[in-house]
Amino acid sequence: MNGAFTSLAGLSSPYLMQLLTVAHSPETPIIRSRVYKYRYRARNCVGWGPLSAELHVLAADAPAAPPSPAVSSTSAAQITLLLYPTTDNGGAIVTDYTLHRNDGAEGSSFAPISSYSHASHGF
Repeated sequence: MNGAFTSLAGLSSPYLMQLLTVAHSPETPIIRSRVYKYRYRARNCVGWGPLSAELHVLAADAPAAPPSPAVSSTSAAQITLLLYPTTDNGGAIVTDYTLHRNDGAEGSSFAPISSYSHASHGF
């Protein structure tokens, strides 16, 4: 079907949806960080069939950018940074952070520092 549904038993395509967006409204408010459950079922000329299994969806966004890092100390061989958690987790627990650095020669390209792990280094 390649993502498109066709008419079935005289029904036109508005009755056969493959994508439904549930948007925030007074009738269906969506509150960030809540887990919503969805189920649906089909009906034909005989009646309603059973409900589908539940789908659990967390209403969340990606977290906001954390504050800029600060310098704690520097030497010719080491730079110690102070890192701070994001102030807005987007409605879900933040599970990881990555640290990125440019080449030090005014480059605008940043690459992750593989030796940094939030799990072992934290803040």
